Amino acid sequence: MKFKWIIYWRGFEIPVITLIIFLFALIWSLGMILAPLSLPANSVDDLTGTVGPVDNADITEDMNPYARFYYQAGDVNCHTIKERSFFINGNQMPFCVRDVAIFFGMALGLGIALFKVFQIKLWWLIGGLVPMGVDGTVQLLTTYESNNVLRLITGILAGLVCTLALGFVMWDVSKSAEMRKMMVPPPAVEEGDIDPHVEEGPIPKSTDQEEKPVDLDEMEGGKGKDGEEESIKG
Repeated sequence: MKFKWIIYWRGFEIPVITLIIFLFALIWSLGMILAPLSLPANSVDDLTGTVGPVDNADITEDMNPYARFYYQAGDVNCHTIKERSFFINGNQMPFCVRDVAIFFGMALGLGIALFKVFQIKLWWLIGGLVPMGVDGTVQLLTTYESNNVLRLITGILAGLVCTLALGFVMWDVSKSAEMRKMMVPPPAVEEGDIDPHVEEGPIPKSTDQEEKPVDLDEMEGGKGKDGEEESIKG
């Protein structure tokens, strides 16, 4: 069974690779919301740490396996500063606001890319990434402190434009692969072999007759005879 690069559904051409990545991004994003809901209320209050080291092993080790998976991932890959995080069910989320926004923006962009493909434009990427870059860099290097609403907006925007661009690439790759699959020629059939595309009977061999060489002596002899007959008549 050949791999289907594109699913045709109600007039839409849905790249299978984009669909798989979208489902992963959606499940991951929703899981970040369910993780704090799966814990007792007000049981996770402050996860402030740094990117890289494991800062909250004493907190995550008592969690259920589902929540522990998300919170340990956030512990290593995010600073999880309390003031820069959302709370659900009285529990701090496993990732900061900006990271959560990026993940949801990615899921949103991939969801759009399933049904509408946007051609990549440089100004899209610049317009989507620069605001987050400026907000985060200025905050890092100066005394400026951003706010969670701005972190949310810039994060969603960055995730959105990145996956819209990715969706265009995945659509182009999938479309090209599907076209190549459709254009593969059937295997060559030799003389005498049975052609699988013909109902019955082998391919006939060539029946062309070889041209018989012309005998110049006979032609000359004929002319001589004609000449003798003409002289006799004369």
